[in-house]
Amino acid sequence: MSDSVAYFNGAWIPSAELAISVSDLGFVLGVTLTEKLRTFGSRPYLAEAHLARMRNSLEIVGWPADQLCREAASAIDEYMTRNASLIAEGDDWNISLFITPGKSAEALGPTVCVHGYPIPFHQWAHQFVQGVEAVIVDVRQVPTNCWPAELKCRSRMHYYLADRHAARQSSKARAILLDQDGYVCE
Repeated sequence: MSDSVAYFNGAWIPSAELAISVSDLGFVLGVTLTEKLRTFGSRPYLAEAHLARMRNSLEIVGWPADQLCREAASAIDEYMTRNASLIAEGDDWNISLFITPGKSAEALGPTVCVHGYPIPFHQWAHQFVQGVEAVIVDVRQVPTNCWPAELKCRSRMHYYLADRHAARQSSKARAILLDQDGYVCE
């Protein structure tokens, strides 16, 4: 939404101006921790649980969890205040939080961003009535010997490839990924 503002590295900027440097390790290496919250009744739903999961991810990768979680919690609260006039009655929003290590391993600090947008219910509301075709694909979930399953990170190449595989079988299908042992996973 062009009128909304976003939190980016300590500043509030128009969401339309958000950009991440091509030298940020979140872009270069895909090293990005993320949480996606949604609102119900114009308030973030289960924000504490999302921040606890972010804290766990920060601890797994060895970043300053206390400092970054305080910053993120404050930014989420202020995000809602600064954008309150844009949230229409009955609307709910996605709120995205992401944190990267910054521009290099020696960066002065991580990149921290909170941004959001209205949930486009119209794009998938029909699925509640008609259902969704699903296909088990050959692409597998990332195994836990690559990173812990509870690490919430941005690397979603396997989801992208899985959905492309499913679409080749049926244009309306969504992928179901299995783990390395053949079990259905999240």
